[in-house]
Amino acid sequence: MPLNIKNERVSQLATQVAAETGESITDAVGVALEERLESLRRQKRQEGLADRLMELGRRCASRAPAAWLTRNFDEELYDAQGLPR
Repeated sequence: MPLNIKNERVSQLATQVAAETGESITDAVGVALEERLESLRRQKRQEGLADRLMELGRRCASRAPAAWLTRNFDEELYDAQGLPR
């Protein structure tokens, strides 16, 4: 199926990438689109990972003894100057 690029800037970019890589314009556009799609999918996976980790943290916090949740670890880990003990 043909792709008709009517945007002059996009056409120039495709031509420049093709010239730099030695690929045809079609191959250059195809590789660029594949890379962009993979980048978008990777970003979604990372966002999903962050959400799963936050949910795991909430579940762990809900099961932790109350003493752990109110404990001031800074006082135990750092001295008055903020240096590690």
